[in-house]
Amino acid sequence: DPFVFVNPLIPRNLFRKVFNWIIATATVLFGIYGNYGLNVALIVTKKEPFHWYIFIFPFTYIFMCLIVGDIFTGITLCMVSTATCSIWYFTIALMNHNQEENWDMKELKKTAKLG
Repeated sequence: DPFVFVNPLIPRNLFRKVFNWIIATATVLFGIYGNYGLNVALIVTKKEPFHWYIFIFPFTYIFMCLIVGDIFTGITLCMVSTATCSIWYFTIALMNHNQEENWDMKELKKTAKLG
């Protein structure tokens, strides 16, 4: 199961209190890069079919550098745009996995007493 069970009633250890937010923030900010890398790896290993649109993501970086006329500024603007899109995308994904029935504390406590 790739999903972490989140229970706000369980006390957090030091790692989860101090370092988890850093890991979670980095994952959300750079998630699109991870997804892109995974897709490229799957295409290279022939587990996914090749499509020309796999080049759109790196071409956006190239075109932005050409438009602004500076490599550093172009890459920075694209990274900010990608991070913003990544935050939006993964926030929606987390909202879908954390629907209301998953956060019903009365039901959660009742279920915990049964087990």
